[in-house]
Amino acid sequence: MITKSASSPEVHELILSKREFERKEKKNEDVYKGTILNRQPCDSSHVSKDESFLRDIIAEETEKESFTAVVITGVKKDHIDYLKKKFNKLATELAHVYHYYIHGVDGNNKRQASKRPSDFLKIDILLTLWEKSSKIVPDIHLRDVDNDLQTLYIETAVETFEFRAFVVKKECNDRQRKGGSDADSGGGQQDSEGGTVEGVIRYHPFLYDTETYPKDPNAAAASVNDDDDDCENGPVAQNRARGTKDIFECYWNGRLIPYTTVSEFQVSTNKLHFMDLELKLKDKETIFTPILNPQQQKHSKRGHIQRDFMLWLKNCHVKHDKEVKFRGYKETISRPELNKKMQHPWATFSSIEWDGKTYKAGQLVKSQNTSPIYHGTIVGFLLFGTYGEDVFATGGQEPEALYGISKILPITKIVRNATNETIQAVIEKDLDKLPEKLAVEWPKGNSLSLNATYPSGTVFGPLKVEILNRKGDQLSRIQTKGPGTPIKMSLKLVHHDHLTNLGKHTLTLTTQVKDFNLQKPPSWALTFTVKEGEAVSFTVDGVRPTVRVGVPFHIPLQMKDRFGHPAAPPLRLQPELRCSDLDLSYMSVDSSKNTFSIKGVKAIGKVRSDQHSEGYELSVKLPGLQNDEQTMRISLLPGDPHSLHVKSEAAQLEVENGNPAIFDVEIHDQAGNITANPKQLRGSRGPPRTAAAQELAG
Repeated sequence: MITKSASSPEVHELILSKREFERKEKKNEDVYKGTILNRQPCDSSHVSKDESFLRDIIAEETEKESFTAVVITGVKKDHIDYLKKKFNKLATELAHVYHYYIHGVDGNNKRQASKRPSDFLKIDILLTLWEKSSKIVPDIHLRDVDNDLQTLYIETAVETFEFRAFVVKKECNDRQRKGGSDADSGGGQQDSEGGTVEGVIRYHPFLYDTETYPKDPNAAAASVNDDDDDCENGPVAQNRARGTKDIFECYWNGRLIPYTTVSEFQVSTNKLHFMDLELKLKDKETIFTPILNPQQQKHSKRGHIQRDFMLWLKNCHVKHDKEVKFRGYKETISRPELNKKMQHPWATFSSIEWDGKTYKAGQLVKSQNTSPIYHGTIVGFLLFGTYGEDVFATGGQEPEALYGISKILPITKIVRNATNETIQAVIEKDLDKLPEKLAVEWPKGNSLSLNATYPSGTVFGPLKVEILNRKGDQLSRIQTKGPGTPIKMSLKLVHHDHLTNLGKHTLTLTTQVKDFNLQKPPSWALTFTVKEGEAVSFTVDGVRPTVRVGVPFHIPLQMKDRFGHPAAPPLRLQPELRCSDLDLSYMSVDSSKNTFSIKGVKAIGKVRSDQHSEGYELSVKLPGLQNDEQTMRISLLPGDPHSLHVKSEAAQLEVENGNPAIFDVEIHDQAGNITANPKQLRGSRGPPRTAAAQELAG
């Protein structure tokens, strides 16, 4: 530490060492006893080569009438990184620590026209950061910092409760000052009988459902779109204000000097709080004086701290706290998405009165402090608890609908000055970003029409699909903050290539947007019917494997298209029947649905006597078809009796009257095959009273 007062011609230097402090403490020596070096200004002869950086500081001494320089060495690397990377945060923290030394006992109160006189106002602290790099960091005057926690306490408070308490003590030591935040303290003094503490408690009102108690700017920042929007921990969990922090934060002269304490009060390890302050203030021997007007302290009076404080607190509640009136009770519901303790009961209301304005179900609203910002319609209002009528409350939530999404938000996240026109304009603008319809084209022809019928085998596609907004502009992504949300097309088609399956079909194209729940994403549907194609082939079906010579039979043919579906027979078909050893003929043809019948088919030929014969190969041909011929095997049996054949070796037979005559006779079918019929008769026609014997061969 290097210092010089204006009245002294010499410069005084004092070295304070952490190691030396620890050594003296262990040996029970006086920690603050040391040697002060006196020298002339700008004399750096005692500075070693390792401390050459001090020479520049010492060289500037002649330019200043008085000064104090504190040089700290042995700074740890992580502290150096903190100074470089978080210089502004350091300034904010120091502005909080030195707040009342810089701004005086009234603090940085810009609303106060005049301040009480204080020597502290003469203190000015300037932060300067030098780096070896060319980067220039602006100097920071701690007096200009306006976002430190103490300044935030003062700016957001609507009322203050200031007091002075004289704590009786038989033995006293040094003079001391002490204060608190938030509540905060100003200063105090001590005389031969005890110590005086001055304090101030500030009131931050509760507005509707939000605490106005300021948050520490250096605390870990919460996400803009906190997960507790749905109040999973309950309405009380939101903005707990002071929480578990001590009411008072204490200040006194010399607080920042190592190893210093205050004899009148027990000090915490970090020296930010007095451990027994509350007990001392409750002591009957403590003389309490409320300061009704800090600018005119002569009006202060003695009083009872608890009584005066409760009167002040009650007045603050009535004057400054505001609540929300929930109107139009509908029903009580449960919310299974919350933790078990907070699932039930939740009362639902149709409207609220908030700060002189009414919000109703169906009204357009805009959210704030959410990511993203929502523009939607109020569905209703939720309030935890059992209610059956209109009620004033300090909490509440509002379910908000956006493009089919139901989002439950604290009502504090409603922008109260947003108008229907501005919200509707934003909604319309957002709607222009959303996919509205699909444009389908057939670049290579082969287009299909809605509800049309196509034959099996019709070529499908290809398709060209574009996603359009309601203005007809093509979209590839939904433009939001950042690169936007990609849009994908989902094509669901069970069968590809040609259309082959018969029946009704629907081709559906659906827009898919990742992480974006559209209530009705644009889609396109084409309904069409696939019927059988033209007959290109046939199969022989229903023909018995055995036929009789000359006996008519039918040949039914099942017509098929190229995919094997039953098809209607073409017009004017002329069948051709062939068999190498048989004469084939037919009488007529007939068509019915998918069957082509050849009727009255007759086969004339010799019956093969070989038992191992495979029969005849019958070929059916329908000229004009792609696959126009089919074969089948048939077995031939003798037909109906057609003629008699009498076997005789002589060309002329003579029979003597009265003598028997024997004839060898065969019955033939139309092709000369020997045939037989169980109904055939034995007998002959001849002269009367003449007997003839016939042998029927068959």
